[in-house]
Amino acid sequence: MSKTHLLKTKLFKKHLLIMVLALLPFFQINAFAQDDLDKRVKELENKVKDASQLKFSGYGQFEYRNIERTSYSASPYPVSQNEFRIRRGRLKAEYKTDLLGAVLQIDATQGGLAIRDAYFDFRMPFANFVTLRGGLTKVVMGTEILQSSSDRYAPERARVATTLVPGERDVAAMLTVQGPKGHVLNPFTLNLQLVNGAGIASQYANKKNFVARLSYANTFGDFKLGIGASTYQGGVYQPTNKVFKMDGSKFVPDTNAENRGQYASRSYIQGDLTLTYKSSAGSTFLGGEFWTGEQPGTSSSSQSFSAVPTTDIYVRPFSGIIAQLGHQITNTGLTVAVKYDIYNPNTGVSGDEIGAANSNTTAADITHNTLGVGLIYEPVKNIRFTLWYDMITNETSDKLLPTSNDVGFINDRKDNILTLRMQVKF
Repeated sequence: MSKTHLLKTKLFKKHLLIMVLALLPFFQINAFAQDDLDKRVKELENKVKDASQLKFSGYGQFEYRNIERTSYSASPYPVSQNEFRIRRGRLKAEYKTDLLGAVLQIDATQGGLAIRDAYFDFRMPFANFVTLRGGLTKVVMGTEILQSSSDRYAPERARVATTLVPGERDVAAMLTVQGPKGHVLNPFTLNLQLVNGAGIASQYANKKNFVARLSYANTFGDFKLGIGASTYQGGVYQPTNKVFKMDGSKFVPDTNAENRGQYASRSYIQGDLTLTYKSSAGSTFLGGEFWTGEQPGTSSSSQSFSAVPTTDIYVRPFSGIIAQLGHQITNTGLTVAVKYDIYNPNTGVSGDEIGAANSNTTAADITHNTLGVGLIYEPVKNIRFTLWYDMITNETSDKLLPTSNDVGFINDRKDNILTLRMQVKF
């Protein structure tokens, strides 16, 4: 190798070393920048993940109602001949992770602002098919109560449900067990609740009520089957020593001095069956529900108490039936539906026996039947229009004569209800 070539080689190595040393800080700066960029991307991913765990949803219902004369409704607002109203204005915030969940739902209407749901869930880390819940939540008594008011065909729930479980909710502690995914027991769900018993109102007694529900839901090809059974076992505080119970076709008072401060039986048994079938003609739904048991009330009402009773307690044996059929017509957005429900607040008496002398029975013991028919139109996914007509028929008694404040029950009351509703989900 010549001296000239050797010199050039040494100079090249020297210049290469100088260049590497000069560029080394640049590579170090880029490495630090890349680390910072990776850190920022990771932080952004965590923020996006946190944001996805918190979801907001809601729906609003604006409607016009026309009432023949006197009516019953689950509405908390005063009855009038006809009215515009915001029936529901719901806003729901839901936070959910693998182990934790929380829901807060409020209802804003012209009547004011109210809390509808406020509960917290904890899923067991080593048994994720077990969930604990605490807070204001729905009472697990049948599909009529558990189904969202945004999805039902009829504008309002059946009379038996709104009478026995007003507001559909209570402050409760609940254990839910559902079969693990992929397991033969996955279609089964068991719910166990301890509830205050006062509904959405504040607790008014020390005694807790127990609610249990076992349900099964599964799909078989084009069919979806649901079966459920529920029970409610509790009591209502007795403020006096006089408790009325049915003996034959009349109420007989029990005047035992020890009755004061005890609890009258509040006991329900419920069963339900639902079936959905999908075909080229659309989706058809058929559902049925049955209630029976004992309901404490007053002489003038069988409604469940939301405050401490101050009068004598009347314990009534009751029954209720709910049946509904709906068909969603393919590619039209139209659904036709019919619903029929019966609430018999006192199965121990009927007809002209109600209001008879010395029977202690009143209009609170009258049976009501409701036949509702409707047409539902959903032009797009989040908008629904409902036209619904409820035909309400009451039992009659020639003992319940008209008074200056009431039309009586010697004839069927004029209390049918026409509802036109627009619902928007978001």
